[in-house]
Amino acid sequence: MLKETDPNLTNFFADMCAILIPQDRSPYNKKEDRKKIVAILYLMAGIRNQHVNNFKLELALYLAGFGITCDAINALSSAGVSATHQTVYNYKKKIADEHPIRVKKYFDENKNNLCIYNLDDYHNIHENRRPECTSLSSAVHLVTCVAKSVEKSDPVPIMFNNKSVHNPNNIDASIVCKKPINQYQIEQLSIHFYDNAIEERKEERKMKSAMLVGVKEQQLHSLQDYLNALNIVLDYNKEIGHLDGNVAPIVADWPGQRYIRQALTHFHKKNENSIPKEIVSVVPLLGPLHVALNTKVQIMKIYYPFFEKIFHFVFGERKILAKKPRPWRTNLLLELAFTAWIKIKEHIVKKFIFLQKNIEYQVIMELLDNIVPASLDIYALLFRSGSLDNYIKTIFRIWTFALRWHRKNYNKAPLAFLSNLFYWEKIEHPMREAIKKKFSSI
Repeated sequence: MLKETDPNLTNFFADMCAILIPQDRSPYNKKEDRKKIVAILYLMAGIRNQHVNNFKLELALYLAGFGITCDAINALSSAGVSATHQTVYNYKKKIADEHPIRVKKYFDENKNNLCIYNLDDYHNIHENRRPECTSLSSAVHLVTCVAKSVEKSDPVPIMFNNKSVHNPNNIDASIVCKKPINQYQIEQLSIHFYDNAIEERKEERKMKSAMLVGVKEQQLHSLQDYLNALNIVLDYNKEIGHLDGNVAPIVADWPGQRYIRQALTHFHKKNENSIPKEIVSVVPLLGPLHVALNTKVQIMKIYYPFFEKIFHFVFGERKILAKKPRPWRTNLLLELAFTAWIKIKEHIVKKFIFLQKNIEYQVIMELLDNIVPASLDIYALLFRSGSLDNYIKTIFRIWTFALRWHRKNYNKAPLAFLSNLFYWEKIEHPMREAIKKKFSSI
């Protein structure tokens, strides 16, 4: 835009970079220096034109996000570097005041599309512990609700052919027992190619059609907590009616699964008068990311000595592997183990064929041939590629691991998810087909 206004500025930025950045700098440092030059140019432009203040506002917002005090921001404003703290406050207040209007407009525009919701808690784990007379910590617990409109997917009705999307038996043991035995038997490890499918589903996984419905400061530890959190969505429905007669799938972790199902059970049995009638639209779904993360954490906990040896072999004996490694490190160790296993599996099987009935041999084979690939594939491949059938098989497989490990909660959560899917398939409810077509949008 500047070049079109004044042709003399065509090479201005390139010339400034050539003058200020030494040629012997690394590519990374050159990139960072270019950002600094942009900041300097914005400050220089602000000297001649007081309306060039977007950069100053962005800088003040950045500082406020890191907890910089009001006095510090105002001091930088006096130096001509950033906007004032009052400007930051007014800007944030304007966004907060306009946000409900944008959410209403979003739901009104997407009335004819299926919307999938995510309800989760956020903990500010980087809190400042400053013991005072009034509080011991500045930790914050927030509830966040995000909605995503699924394009080219019609809303799913609650009732279809006089049958509800909610199973009257809640979790149906007969369906769960029958279906896996007849259809979803555990197969031998095989090689599947999902690259093309992952690329095809790339647009569905994007967050461009997502909307932050609301953020609320509270915890999620009880039925009442979840009812209060669900009101973030249900309150908009009272004005717009986008959920009337339609399903609102909500992706949640295990507490979300439990308490939302508990609320639905109370509503259908009329045990609680405090349950709003709009709750009938809510259908809890098990999040693929929750399954993947919890499975990987449990694998690291159960097989810690094995992965500790891999860690020391790769990074050295002096390095210490935490009992609960960070997710990225856990994923790295699982990938290293599985990638190496693929290369040596054939030779190991031939060499140790006489140990097939040995318990230690079977445990290692089960870990590398079954457990690790299931934990890696459940989200990165199966979910992202939209392969629902293989995802269901792997969910069933992961449930067998959780049952064997006596893993609290996740020895039940997959069964609740499978029960719903099999029930919808049995009564031919459109919810099953909607999930299959747009599975990677969850």
